[in-house]
Amino acid sequence: MTAALRYFRPKAGLQVRDPDEGGTPLPAHGKGLTWSAYWQRRLDAADIEPTDEKSVAAGEKKAAGTPKDGDA
Repeated sequence: MTAALRYFRPKAGLQVRDPDEGGTPLPAHGKGLTWSAYWQRRLDAADIEPTDEKSVAAGEKKAAGTPKDGDA
């Protein structure tokens, strides 16, 4: 049985790396995470804050639709 995802985003102004994704930064809009001791430490240190699946999906949709510099 797989663990349910828990949804978190980094606190404003912080960059939090995701060890499950090779150290890439956690997106500002958040992400569904498989809970581990690492994420518990980030929560205890107030580096991340809870969000919900709907907010994460909206952030992903917005990020996918935003043109990159020079692509307009």
